[in-house]
Amino acid sequence: MTPGSRRDRPAVGALLVSSILSDGQARPGSLAGGPMDITTASDLLAAASFHHVLPAVHLAFRNDDVPGPVAAALKEGYERSVRFRLLALAELGRLAELWSGQGTRWLVFKGPALAELLYPRPDLRSYADLDILVHPGDFEQAVTSLEAVGGTVFEQNWDLARSVGKGELNISLPTGLTVDLHWSPYYNAYLRRSFSLDAATLLARSQTAQLDAHRVPVLDALDELLHVATHACLSGTHRLYWLDDTRRLLLREQGRLDEALARATEVGLRLPLAVVIDRVDASLGLPASVLAVGLRDTSAWARASRAITEFRPPERWLGGQLSASTFFRSTRSSSRASLRALGSSSRAALSQLQEPTHPWRHAAAVRPSPNEWRQATGGNAGRAAFFRDVRATPPPTRSRSGRREPLGVSCGGHAVAPTPSDGGS
Repeated sequence: MTPGSRRDRPAVGALLVSSILSDGQARPGSLAGGPMDITTASDLLAAASFHHVLPAVHLAFRNDDVPGPVAAALKEGYERSVRFRLLALAELGRLAELWSGQGTRWLVFKGPALAELLYPRPDLRSYADLDILVHPGDFEQAVTSLEAVGGTVFEQNWDLARSVGKGELNISLPTGLTVDLHWSPYYNAYLRRSFSLDAATLLARSQTAQLDAHRVPVLDALDELLHVATHACLSGTHRLYWLDDTRRLLLREQGRLDEALARATEVGLRLPLAVVIDRVDASLGLPASVLAVGLRDTSAWARASRAITEFRPPERWLGGQLSASTFFRSTRSSSRASLRALGSSSRAALSQLQEPTHPWRHAAAVRPSPNEWRQATGGNAGRAAFFRDVRATPPPTRSRSGRREPLGVSCGGHAVAPTPSDGGS
């Protein structure tokens, strides 16, 4: 195997990890070991894009001898990320002003909050939308207020939104920025039955923070750790930027990890947290002081996760088949519940292959396509029913055993199958 071969993924993965850990510091020649050939550079560019770490790679290699076309592409990706940050922060300020007079209960989380508060420089963390969590009781008002200023709701299939218990709507603003407006931290009704952390609780514990020029509500620090780790797990754990977010939160909150573990156990998130911590340590490394707290898990599911990680660590996932990500997306509060979710995902994937319109097709293996969401069904009555479902969603009642509700349990009066186990937006 020659350096730069497309099969030489460990070498490219090592360059990715070194870039992430350099924290934006350019280290001439020390990462690539000299001039980089075009094949390795092209693979690095593709991998950086896949793992959403283009800014970190550009900054780490900006003084290295990278082939011109690749260096230009890395720079363009970095500058695009910087421009989007400025747009997102400007829109965030307008949203804060809009909702301040309406009494809307909301907070900003994920991309902008992490970039501004967690990273040593905000241009290291790229993101492509603005994630907002709104109290279920204020959700319809928040959607309507965005529409009043020119926003357009992407989802028009209200029957489908009700059937999966969709926890968010995607709203395009006149500037072109998309707001992912969440009323739940989880994508669908089935996940809300698996874990008992809800929007009302997160909002009640929220704090205010300064994001550039704007003072806005954000997640409590430990809630942020649990949400980021869980989102990474339920999304498949195959992108390094999710793992780097988790690593930085663990380091920042290492004096409170006992409290984080207790909170995770209470809401059924201990196993997802443990799975992601193993993945973080395998790729990016964690100090012994973090690992000594007892965040790791000895269950059968956690052991299987470690075996998969040893065989194919995250930095080796540079595109292509991601079949193992279905395993991680199936992680629930216990090994038994996780195995059941994996079985549902497998049946869904098989049903999708055999019959694209099969009722199971929206299980863990596949989300509804954009075209399906744009298919107008339900009309104004369906939309009104969706918002009634959101307001009527009961508080979480996950049992300590992690047992799920039976098939067909209703969500706001609409039957829902146990689907999907992707991790939300």
